[in-house]
Amino acid sequence: METLPLASPYVRQLNIIQLLPPVKEEVIRVKDDVSDAGSEAGSDWDGPQMDHFEFSPVIERLPHLEKFQVTYGVRDCGMNFEWNLFQFTQRDCLMLSKCIKNCSTLTSFQLHRSKVDDDKVRVLISHILDHPTLKELDLSHNLISDPGARGIGKFLNGHSQLVRLNLSNNKIKAAGAAAIGHALKRNTTLKELNLGLNRLGDEGGQSLCKALLENATLEHLILASNEMSEPTAAAMAQVAIHNSTLRKVNLS
Repeated sequence: METLPLASPYVRQLNIIQLLPPVKEEVIRVKDDVSDAGSEAGSDWDGPQMDHFEFSPVIERLPHLEKFQVTYGVRDCGMNFEWNLFQFTQRDCLMLSKCIKNCSTLTSFQLHRSKVDDDKVRVLISHILDHPTLKELDLSHNLISDPGARGIGKFLNGHSQLVRLNLSNNKIKAAGAAAIGHALKRNTTLKELNLGLNRLGDEGGQSLCKALLENATLEHLILASNEMSEPTAAAMAQVAIHNSTLRKVNLS
């Protein structure tokens, strides 16, 4: 906070390569229904959630911020590994989503390797649906499956300005691919899409290929490592014939 008044006019990018877990505060005991006999069987134990740093007070003082990268986890923990070192709570997600929503200068946001699941990605998407400047979204190396992919499809269907979307190394299957494919039929901004290292299979691959017969903006598509075979190859051959916009396709 002491540095921000001096640095803020010059900061364009914020890259947080790790976030240490908060120090766990003493648990507070909350009594619920204590019986006449004095039993505490109905008592409950409650306390503050394990939430990370809140970025809003910093981000709102960076009026020229364009790129924000953050990873909720610890690097090089080695033999001191514990799962709670990689905890990304619902409240973490809500605070971060509000922060991104209010940063009207942001063009690129990366939240990877942070155990982002379907519920959390839908919270994020609900906050950035109408973001005026966001061009690049990277949610790679997370836990997003079909419900989360449907939320991302809704984002692409709306007022999205996205040019690049990275969803590699998640858990998206055929239904999620179909939702994203449906969005691609109407989307007119996205140029790069990375769905590598998911679980799309031939059904998902064919859904995306059908969408590409109607899409006229996508230039670069990565579908590597998705258990695709001949049916997807046949569908992609039709895309190669009829789609004049696509420049690069990776099916390795």
